[in-house]
Amino acid sequence: MIDIFGEDSVKVWLEEQVIFLVFANIDSTGHLHKIEAIRCNGCNKRVVTQNFTGQIEKFLIEHKLRFYICYARDPIDITEEIILKDLRKRMKEKNEYIINFSFPEQRVLMYSPELEKEEALSKYDYMLSLIKQYNKPSE
Repeated sequence: MIDIFGEDSVKVWLEEQVIFLVFANIDSTGHLHKIEAIRCNGCNKRVVTQNFTGQIEKFLIEHKLRFYICYARDPIDITEEIILKDLRKRMKEKNEYIINFSFPEQRVLMYSPELEKEEALSKYDYMLSLIKQYNKPSE
């Protein structure tokens, strides 16, 4: 989002607790095919225009960013083995899967500088620290 809309926009969204929920089609390798819709909590509906959606979609496709499919163990009495078997079967039957993801992620939303024992960061700086953690090369 920073690369697409800039630091200032992202800082405003974080301060105002704006949340974007994206519904997207991905393939079995996790690459985006198409964004179906973006819902926004805390912003004017005009923000989520076709242009806004198109910019995000274009960026994710061009940069070949991958999304990993997570699954829920629901109902809880079904074993993980059965769930994974069913998931693999469904993945072989389809070429695309609809997933959702949000910006910002839950840890950024829940971050409260007032509760930090160490040096408190702004939500933006905290988000950047998480990005750096995710982008660290594996050792």
